[in-house]
Amino acid sequence: MDKMDVSDMELVREYATRDSEQAFAALVKRHVDLVYSAALRQVRDPHLAEEITQAVFIVLAQKAKSLGRGTILSAWLCRTARYAAADALKAQHRRLRREQEAYMQSVSHESESDTWSKIAPLLDAAMAGLGKKEHDALALRFFEGRGFGELGAAMGISEAAAKMKVSRALEKLRKFFNRRGIVLSTALISTAVSAGSVHAAPVALKTSVAVGATQGAAVSGSTMALAKATLQFMAWAKVKTVLLGGFAVLAAAATTAVVFEKSPTGNWQVVPLEFDLVSRVSPRVQIVPSKFSRSRGEIFEERGPVDSRVIGLGASVDAIIRKAYGASGVRTIFPGDLPTGLYDYIANLPEGSVPALQREIGNVFGLTAKREARVADVLLLRFKNPNAPGLKQAHDWRSSATMGDEGYASINEPISDFAAYLENLLKIPIIDETGLKEKYGIDLKLSNRPGEHPDWAKMNGALIQQLGLELVPARRSLEMLIVERIR
Repeated sequence: MDKMDVSDMELVREYATRDSEQAFAALVKRHVDLVYSAALRQVRDPHLAEEITQAVFIVLAQKAKSLGRGTILSAWLCRTARYAAADALKAQHRRLRREQEAYMQSVSHESESDTWSKIAPLLDAAMAGLGKKEHDALALRFFEGRGFGELGAAMGISEAAAKMKVSRALEKLRKFFNRRGIVLSTALISTAVSAGSVHAAPVALKTSVAVGATQGAAVSGSTMALAKATLQFMAWAKVKTVLLGGFAVLAAAATTAVVFEKSPTGNWQVVPLEFDLVSRVSPRVQIVPSKFSRSRGEIFEERGPVDSRVIGLGASVDAIIRKAYGASGVRTIFPGDLPTGLYDYIANLPEGSVPALQREIGNVFGLTAKREARVADVLLLRFKNPNAPGLKQAHDWRSSATMGDEGYASINEPISDFAAYLENLLKIPIIDETGLKEKYGIDLKLSNRPGEHPDWAKMNGALIQQLGLELVPARRSLEMLIVERIR
């Protein structure tokens, strides 16, 4: 029988019981585009997406014997790709300063491609917050293109129930995007996801995935490490689900008037997998020493019209202050004896979370802050040479940036982000006066040794030669956040 006429789980069983490489190759051919597309949405780096795809199919090969007959394989692969992508992005954290853009303003009557570009970076996080059956329904409907009749048959429900399941899941996605400033109808979301969610994976990847997953050949050490980390992550997620179920039973059995929180034991200092954790933990404002030994860079935020509710893990004091005073893009002057160490913080009151977090900073650290204009030495970033080889206008929807002491490489990023990188490297305010409004691919190579503080004049030579940009010393009045001790 032609392998393409066999169901996913029949192929999985054949591979699990007979080590059939032919069956596994058929699974890869059938689903590699889906997995690659899910990975690419989340990491926006084609090479890293290929590595994640390899890792996901290695995990499938190792977990094949444990998958139940009722498993919706496309949905299972999407969840596994999310676990793998999350771990891969953590490994990149030291080199990637800029997170995926989470809050994008939408416009009315936007085109299908415009809609997709806004929701693509957030789609997998949104789907992770759905129930398993809702997630399965969307995967079958939009990732596999199943009709409602086929969808219902695969899930063991009626066609009408399948339509309702998809409708409810789309409504949850709509609310998720709406909370992040992307106002769309469920019809627009449905059309965009259906058209844009699955793209063809590189041809060579389809062969290397099947061979690498079943034989371990030609697979890099980093890919195997990523597969191992993903398996551990999945095991923890399973344990976490059991724990959550146990707490739900305890809550249902309680006869007192105590209201149980939906998060495990009411502990907000966890590594949240749910996008709505901020709203699920009972209201409080706290700053406490972190449970983590290094910065996690994780901020879970819900933005309202005039206020935000937030949870941060493993944050430095200056990062907490910048968040509380809305100073992520504002130059900040700190006192010399700023407390060291890492802290976890939460401010999720129904109203007034921001001022409450500012007061808590005063209570815990004895610090307050105010904004004022100050004249300071700055460097003006200006456009000098249009023919430089390292600066090219972007023609790609993907976006990524890698940076460090050795240089900066990006795809489809604004010049303002590059100016922020220079400011962090040179420790002096950089003002973008290039007039370049489009997004660019940038390739800047530096000869600095790791940890070396670069000289701006030396930097200027590299900028002019490679990017056609220059730095010009000047004095400017700047808005600054001045952090002071409470007297």
